[in-house]
Amino acid sequence: FKGQQQKNLGVAKGRFLRWMCGGHIRKDKIQKGSIQGDIGVTLIEETAIEDRLRRFGHVQRRSMERSVKRLHGF
Repeated sequence: FKGQQQKNLGVAKGRFLRWMCGGHIRKDKIQKGSIQGDIGVTLIEETAIEDRLRRFGHVQRRSMERSVKRLHGF
């Protein structure tokens, strides 16, 4: 993800967390990080990195005749 895309996803995630908790995070001055820890939500950046690594492993396991692997020169 690009920087602006990550920021937009973070904002959307914050809105969703507020919605899940009844919208009282701002009024009660509860930090988003503590809510994420209580609910067990991971950071979007970590999830994006894991997805990229998973995709890279998928490309590495393919045979050499596949077009994606030839394109990247693996």
